Amino acid sequence: MTWAISILLLAIYGYLCSRTVRKGLLVFVGALPLYLVRLDIGPIPTNLLELMFVVLVLTWGLGFLQERRRDSLRKLVTDHKWVFIGIGLILLGSLLGLTQTSDVLGSLNIIKSYLIEPILLGAIIWSVSRSSENFKIREFLTALSIPVIALSIVAIFQFITGLTIPETWATEGRVTSLYPYPNALGHFIAPIITVIAVYFADGKSRMNRAQRWSLVSALILGTIAIILAQTEAAIGAILVSMFLVSLLYRRGIKYTMPIALGTIAVVLLVPMLRNPVIEKVTLQDWSGQTRIAQWKETAHFLTDNPVNFLLGAGPDNYTVAIEPFHTHTHLEIFQYPHNIVLNTWVEFGLLGLAGSALTGYGIWLVATRRSNRYHVIPFAAGLTEMVIHGVVDVPFLKNDLVMLGSVFVALLLIAAQREKAFKPKRLPF
Repeated sequence: MTWAISILLLAIYGYLCSRTVRKGLLVFVGALPLYLVRLDIGPIPTNLLELMFVVLVLTWGLGFLQERRRDSLRKLVTDHKWVFIGIGLILLGSLLGLTQTSDVLGSLNIIKSYLIEPILLGAIIWSVSRSSENFKIREFLTALSIPVIALSIVAIFQFITGLTIPETWATEGRVTSLYPYPNALGHFIAPIITVIAVYFADGKSRMNRAQRWSLVSALILGTIAIILAQTEAAIGAILVSMFLVSLLYRRGIKYTMPIALGTIAVVLLVPMLRNPVIEKVTLQDWSGQTRIAQWKETAHFLTDNPVNFLLGAGPDNYTVAIEPFHTHTHLEIFQYPHNIVLNTWVEFGLLGLAGSALTGYGIWLVATRRSNRYHVIPFAAGLTEMVIHGVVDVPFLKNDLVMLGSVFVALLLIAAQREKAFKPKRLPF
């Protein structure tokens, strides 16, 4: 039955893409949680989102013979060299990591899903933005708001009724929506509502009534869902990222610094707030101690020999490679070390880590130099939230999250390239 419904949906999606790749892109962006629909093609595992992406790539590829599309991609590479040098290093590091892995096919699948596909998605978004006269960035924001609204409604339903919450999390009263655990919900919703919040804070929102209601609904419902999921790291990452991007506004610090200092003062002066917040920030609670244990074991693995230090564990091989170094036996072996630096290092090696730093540097240069373009700061805020969240978690190495990051990067670069500059931004309050 799952396959029958999936084939029908793919047929409809293929027809839509054949009519216009731009609308196919919007549907794909709005369907990112469909990676949860797991399928198998013989011995090969896949999911509905990945099959949709195959349809999208094939449809887009038919038009790639157009010289205009090829030229647009050449311009993308030449205008953002640091980004693409970084991506090249990540790819090289992942390929070298194949010498470390115990499952080459599994590692190749990770390289496909977490590197090749998001790179292709970014290229498609960029090329369509150059070839389509109807390309509007705010339509992508609306598309992203749809899954946030749907996931949040399910999460609120779970909270009210107690139904469909996995037993592991039901005892803690944490909602998960369609995901198997609460943090996955926070990972997907938090960066999107960060983008939307900054988008509205700019005070120059240009959208019709339906788009405005969609974004407002996503912002309100998404915030409620994150609170109900009790994902403190997501909440903290949202607040810190919004504070940091306020520095890109003219005199933004004048408004946000008093708020930040006032919040800190209230937390420190109120014992009921001070103790749990300090415990969380200093990683003294159970979750924090678990993270510290993971990081220590990962550090032992990386420093055990030069090969581990340079190549990491190999893509999708961390759980196998870390087993001899797993000294905290009361804890399970997690899929990743839950730190953005260590996650990248063990998966793609030292070259991949350097490449990620260069890619981030290239995006940071664009964001700071072109901050007076309308959509640049909101997407910079979303990426900042994901990076900050990554200090204690895994915000990119999931099918939906890596695609979401690719969408943010592509739209940020498009906004920096095509939108007209205006006077330095000011916060509207």
